[in-house]
Amino acid sequence: MSLKPIFTLTLVGLVGCGGNQAATKSIAAGPKAIPQEYPGWLRDPGLLKGDFEQQQRVTVSVPGREESSFEAVLKKEGNQLSLIGLTPFSTVIFAAQQTGLNLQFSNQTGEKLPFGARSILLDVQRAFFPWLEGPIESGRRQGMVKEEQVVEVYQDSSLVERSFLRKGTAEAKMIVVKYQRRMDGTISVVELENQLYGYSLKIEVASGGQFLGYTPGP
Repeated sequence: MSLKPIFTLTLVGLVGCGGNQAATKSIAAGPKAIPQEYPGWLRDPGLLKGDFEQQQRVTVSVPGREESSFEAVLKKEGNQLSLIGLTPFSTVIFAAQQTGLNLQFSNQTGEKLPFGARSILLDVQRAFFPWLEGPIESGRRQGMVKEEQVVEVYQDSSLVERSFLRKGTAEAKMIVVKYQRRMDGTISVVELENQLYGYSLKIEVASGGQFLGYTPGP
C-alpha cells in the first residue's frame, strides 16, 4: 500500500503557510509529557468491517501555546491504518502506519517528536473506532475494555459523547470525545480532550464521517 497524502488526529501544529520550518518547530514544541508508550489498548484495524477515508481539518490546543491547524486525511484499509503528517504545501514530514499490530514510523522533521506512532494511533482509535458493541437508541452505557472504563452517550441512535478512564486514575484525568453531526447523521466535528496529558484536538470532518461495523476482540 502506498502512503499517499493521509493523516489524522496527531499533536502536530502546522501553522498557516509557514512551510517545513514552521511545521517542524511547531511539532517539536508539542506536549512534552506524553510518553511514547501511551497507555491504552491499540487494536488490529482488521477488526473493523470495511474501509474508510476522511478529509479533515485539525486544530490542536495545548495550554500555554498558540492554537494551530492543518489539513489531514485519515485512512483505514483492511488491516492497515495509515497516517501522514503534511506541511501546508503537502510535503510529508512524518508517517505512521499500523499493519495488524505492527507499527512503522518515519520522522522527516529533523527533530525528536514528543509522541510516537502508538500515541497518534490511539487517539485515532479512541475517536473513530467503535468500542462498545452495537449502537443504542438513547441513553448512557458503560463497559470495561481491558484496563479502561468506557462510557458512551447516545441520542436518537447517534453517539454524541464517549469517555475513557484508566483503572486507578482519578476522574479528572479522563479522555473525553464529543461528536457533532450533520442532518444525514454523519460526523461533522470531533472534539477530543486528553485531561491526562493536557491537550485537546478539534477535528472538522469534511467527508467520510461515519463509523463502520466492529467485531469485538478478546
